[in-house]
Amino acid sequence: MLAIELDGAHHFTYAGMENDHVRTAYLQNLNIRVIRFENKDVFEQTEGVIEEIRRSFRK
Repeated sequence: MLAIELDGAHHFTYAGMENDHVRTAYLQNLNIRVIRFENKDVFEQTEGVIEEIRRSFRK
């Protein structure tokens, strides 16, 4: 299983990073792999983001 998270500016604060860490650990304990992308990358590098998602299914 795979979770894809899109990170905005609040994810780059101390509290945001701590919340991400806790959530990722929880999901990993459920055997869910997490990959993250910055919001701007989704809009500016869409093909690269899609390719990274495709690659994660091959792993």
